[in-house]
Amino acid sequence: MKTPIGGGKGFPRTDASRAQWISQHRSGLSSARTGQLLERYGTRAQEVIEALADGHDEALDFDADFTTGEIRYLAQHESVVHLIDLVLRRTNHAFTGGLSRELLEELAEHTGAVLGWDEAKRAQEVDATIAHLKDYNGVDVGGTSVQAPTAVPAS
Repeated sequence: MKTPIGGGKGFPRTDASRAQWISQHRSGLSSARTGQLLERYGTRAQEVIEALADGHDEALDFDADFTTGEIRYLAQHESVVHLIDLVLRRTNHAFTGGLSRELLEELAEHTGAVLGWDEAKRAQEVDATIAHLKDYNGVDVGGTSVQAPTAVPAS
């Protein structure tokens, strides 16, 4: 017997059940955006959707596939201590080839707003993340921005 964990529990397995889940959990978001969150977070997307209801949710400048509200949610609820936690364990940024210094600075800004980081701490987290990615993952982020993934579906 397979036992789903986390967001896999109760995950809709058919097109019809997926459409029903999206319809029941939209909470003011578009179907496309709700579907994106369902794919990203599983049925735990409901918690993310509730967190986004405050209306302070805009696409990131350097990765329009993620939003400011998502980053704040992850920082607050997913045991993020360092920026590298967010980058490697809570988002797909390290796996999609879309990392840049600018994106890391933007992520640090929104994560730091939740975790109480000042400007010096944000800069330290960005530098530590860049060093970790280079030393342990062979990724040279440098200072060059790369093409961001597709945009967040309209709310």
